[in-house]
Amino acid sequence: MVQQLPSSLSTMPFAESSRDWYLEGNVLHATCQDSEGDWVESSLDLDDVLGNNDGEFEAGAEGFSASATDVRIDVDAGYTILRASLQRADGEWNDATIDLNSFIENNNGQLST
Repeated sequence: MVQQLPSSLSTMPFAESSRDWYLEGNVLHATCQDSEGDWVESSLDLDDVLGNNDGEFEAGAEGFSASATDVRIDVDAGYTILRASLQRADGEWNDATIDLNSFIENNNGQLST
């Protein structure tokens, strides 16, 4: 039996209703459950929704990957964490993290912010 998401919960943090997520460059891919209980392939270009503010991730900004290296996803204590070295304004590098669930949702089978 496929568990369906209640229609009132069709938008939720992506990791709670998605699986098989991975990064390909700066694009997040996942298989997301929709309100009918079906699993749908989805992707979101993180450069469109995430920036670099002096070596820290900034949700709602753009273009983080232009000044990032070693970008990866880790699951840590139930959090889905994006990690990277981000360049600061002074040219130094900072190890930065952000919980993807804090700003990415599964909106009825589609990754969104």
